[in-house]
Amino acid sequence: MAHTEPADGSGGRRASSAVGWAAWGLLMAGVAVAWAVPDAPARLRAWWRPVAAMPADCVLSAGPCTATFADGAQVTLSVEPPDAPADAPVTFTLRGAGVGAPTGVTVQGVDMYMGVFAPPLVAQGDAHVATMTLPFCTTDAMRWRLDALYEGRTAVFEIVSVAP
Repeated sequence: MAHTEPADGSGGRRASSAVGWAAWGLLMAGVAVAWAVPDAPARLRAWWRPVAAMPADCVLSAGPCTATFADGAQVTLSVEPPDAPADAPVTFTLRGAGVGAPTGVTVQGVDMYMGVFAPPLVAQGDAHVATMTLPFCTTDAMRWRLDALYEGRTAVFEIVSVAP
């Protein structure tokens, strides 16, 4: 079969140009989503990682909560002081069973964007500890999401901090 040039003499450049513009448009749409949705990278990471959430009836101010993965692995979080006061140091202690060592934690507001924080983890015996000061919020209580990141999986916890 003989190769034929388009009648306009473009050599097929229009088709490749259209593909280039489509790729550019998809890239810009991704940038727009990342800008408009501050936690988009965390949501994308969680999309393909197994996630375990603490039980809905567990309240961290009453004591530790445990998130259990489908394979039985567990992550337990305790908070000190239990009411996680804003504008004061709060210590998060993670203990895992069957998950290995955590690779990091992120803390972000649930109802109000206050930034995404990644306090450093320090190994202490069989636990990993992170300490940070939760930002002050104008409401009486602020809900925070703590993601405990492990190799290939994430344990999700909700913390409620109180205004000082």
